[in-house]
Amino acid sequence: MKLIIGIILTVLVLALFFVGGKLMTATPATNPSPVVTTPTPAPAPAPIQSPTYQYVGCYKDTDARDLTTRLANGVDLGTCYNKAKAAGMKYFGMQYYNQSRASECWGGNTFGKFGQSPNACLKDTAGNSVGGDWQNAIYQVL
Repeated sequence: MKLIIGIILTVLVLALFFVGGKLMTATPATNPSPVVTTPTPAPAPAPIQSPTYQYVGCYKDTDARDLTTRLANGVDLGTCYNKAKAAGMKYFGMQYYNQSRASECWGGNTFGKFGQSPNACLKDTAGNSVGGDWQNAIYQVL
C-alpha cells in the first residue's frame, strides 16, 4: 500500500512539472528594489498679514517695562491691536503667551530700551509672534 501511495505522489509531482507537454522550470523571483519615499512635512502656517499692523521683532522686557501701558490681559493679537489703536499708541506688544495662560497686551509710543531678545518669540497656531516670558512680540500700528 505504501508503495502505491508513493508511486501516485511521484506521478502527481511529475505532472506538476510537465504541463501541456512542456517542462516547467522554476524561475527565481525578482525582488525589485524597494522604493523609499520620505514624506514632506507640511509647511508652517504663514503669519497673518494685516493692513493695520506690522510685526517688528522680538524684544526683551523687564520689571521696568519696555512698553509702558498694559492694555489688556488674556486677549488675542487682533484685540491687542484694537486696544492700542483706540489708545492712540504707535506700538503694541504681546507677552507671556502660551496655550493655557493668558497673554498680556502692552502698548507704547517707543520700544527697544532693553534690546532685541536673543531668543525667538513664541508663535500662535496661525504663525504670529506672540511673545514669551519677559519677551514682547512688538507690532507697529499702521
